[in-house]
Order: sequence, then C-alpha cells, then structure tokens
Amino acid sequence: MASNSSSRTCFFLVYDHERILRARNAYIAAAVFNCITMLPAIVLNVLLMMGMYRSPALRKPSTLLLYSLSASDLLLCMIVQPGYVAKKVGRLTDSFSLYCKSGILTYTMGVLLNGVSFLNLTAIAFDRFLIVTSRIHYQEKVTKQRVIATIASIWILMTVLPIIQFWVTRATAFMITATFIISCIVITTLCYVLYTQIKPAENLKDIRQQL
Repeated sequence: MASNSSSRTCFFLVYDHERILRARNAYIAAAVFNCITMLPAIVLNVLLMMGMYRSPALRKPSTLLLYSLSASDLLLCMIVQPGYVAKKVGRLTDSFSLYCKSGILTYTMGVLLNGVSFLNLTAIAFDRFLIVTSRIHYQEKVTKQRVIATIASIWILMTVLPIIQFWVTRATAFMITATFIISCIVITTLCYVLYTQIKPAENLKDIRQQL
C-alpha cells in the first residue's frame, strides 16, 4: 500500500484516484472506443481465419503463421479489450477490486498476445526473406513441422515474459519489453529491406508460386 490514501497498489499496478478524476473524460473515451471496435475486430479476424481455412491456395505451412497471428489478434479482442474496458470502469466507479483483477488480466494477456503478434510478424517477414534466398529449396526448409514448432515456441516464450513482471522491478520489465519490441522491429525491417533488394524481377513468377 502507498502512503497516500488516494493511491493504492495492486502488485505492480498503481491506483491513483486523484489522477483518475483528472483524466475522467479520457478514460470514458478510451472505454467507449474499445467497446465500439471490439465486435468488428472479432468478426474480421474470424472471417479471415475462415477464409484461410477454405482457400486451397492458402493451405501451405507458412499460412500457419497467419493463423497464429489472427488467433492472437482474436484473443486480444475477446480478452484484453473487455478487460481494458472493465479496468476503466473500475477506475471510474472507484472499484479497486475490479480495477485490480481486470488490470492484471489486461496486462498479462496484453503482453502475451501483443508479443505473440510481434513475433508472428517477425516470423512472417523472415519467411518472405527465405522465399527469395532459398527459392527452389524453400519448401525443404519451411516444412509444416518446423512452422508448428516455431509457433509453439513463440507462444511458450510469450507466456513467460508477462510473468517476469511479478518478480522484477517495473523499470527492468520495461527494459526487457522495449528490447524485445525493438529487436522484432529491426529484424522485420531488415528482412523486408533485403527481400525487396534481393528479389530479381525475372524471378517474380517463381517467387509468387512459393507464396
């Protein structure tokens, strides 16, 4: 507990009632925005997954990465967004219990699922890079078993990351998260830059057949 009566802590979360009152309108706007976008995002991700499942052209090992990406986005919409709204409601109604429970849920699942999305995007970028560098050997390197193992590793790794927050300082957790995000962005950018530079115009047809 913090010494200030208007400020309370829930693990690593800080509940400051006075600050909440000052930002009341912003909290209301954030809650309303998430309520509005939640359902369309769920529907779009479900439709995307159904489309990939029904299309024979998309039944390739690398498509599993898109499934994983859509699954993480879908879970974000179904778990994190409602939790985020509940967290805002807890703040606005001065319900510390609701704020604490929904806040922990939102943070842990948010870090997990956003991390999965980042790593999936990085894996997809690396997959595009392998297409132009491996060419005829691409299908030998990118097998269904290897893609499944990669996806499983991504989800397991990102299950561990949010748990770290409960044992380290907030600053340390922030540095770990920032390093992770920056690494993903750098790797993804490099892969796509190299992809566009290596890809010869005369081999576009062969490359598209791998996609």
